[in-house]
Order: sequence, then C-alpha cells, then structure tokens
Amino acid sequence: MDCSEIEDLPTHLKKQKSRELKLMVLCLYEGFFELHSRATEVEKGKIWVQNGNFLANLKKFKPLQF
Repeated sequence: MDCSEIEDLPTHLKKQKSRELKLMVLCLYEGFFELHSRATEVEKGKIWVQNGNFLANLKKFKPLQF
C-alpha cells in the first residue's frame, strides 16, 4: 500500500459515518436482512431451475449420426 491509497482522516470518517447511517436506516426495519436473504435465495433457486431445465433439454436431443 503506497501513500496515494491512504485517505485523509476527515474523508475516511465521513465515509465511515455514511456507511453506519445507511446500516442504521436498514436496521430500523426489523427483519430486513432476513427478508433480503430469503429473496436472494429464491432468485438463486430460480436460476438453478432454469439451468437444470436447459441441461435436461440438451440430454433429450440425440447426437447426429453420420
């Protein structure tokens, strides 16, 4: 890490405070992270099903005979 990567202290503190404030706002809604986790798991499940269907459809096709 060189000196160009180091932020000055006021800038660093502003960014940290901003992150903390965003987290506090999200935590005001009880269960936000649990709901978010469930929603992302559902989306991942849909993608797995789509990929599985695609692979299953590929297996139905017979290779060409020459």
